[in-house]
Amino acid sequence: MPNRQRRRAAGARREGRRRSLYLAHRIGIGLADSRRACGFSQEAAAVRAGVSQSTWSRIERGIVTSASPETLASCAAAVDTQIAAFIEARSGADLPRDIVHLRGQQSIIASARRGGWLARAEYPIDPMACRSRSIDVYLERSERREIAVVELFDFVADAGDAMRGLADKVAEVRAADRTGMHVQGLFVLRATRRNRELVGRL
Repeated sequence: MPNRQRRRAAGARREGRRRSLYLAHRIGIGLADSRRACGFSQEAAAVRAGVSQSTWSRIERGIVTSASPETLASCAAAVDTQIAAFIEARSGADLPRDIVHLRGQQSIIASARRGGWLARAEYPIDPMACRSRSIDVYLERSERREIAVVELFDFVADAGDAMRGLADKVAEVRAADRTGMHVQGLFVLRATRRNRELVGRL
């Protein structure tokens, strides 16, 4: 295998590992939230799912990345939810398939337009790439020389990672701007009970 192909394969495996850890963490949080909403202990939920309490605990903590889809689906069913609710959304290059996220973007755009902002959803950062990253909502107000990079989060698995991701996008927009615009970031978090608790803790 040529060196370039080896590097691509190694990069894909690193990215796959990162995404699998993210998904495991997200699924674990979702199962824990659903279990508590049902009023079940870990032991009771594990019995309903047909797994051991220790396995359930590891899944909630995002440790088990090799659990089968059937096991994860059984755990979700045990707490009256579906595993699809926790599955990773598409990349920023695609339109979001989560209608709640899409409605959130539309709400931000409608509010921004009242303030004179030009708004663009899913604004590509690196459009020449084969799979571009994008900004949830890009706002520009030329007469005031302002740009706002808005990232909308329905679910936060890692607050630090989310904030770093926003900061990186703001930095890239600043670096690309050649007109002296003032660029700032805006972190928008969906108002769920879990997210309110997260903000309170942070």
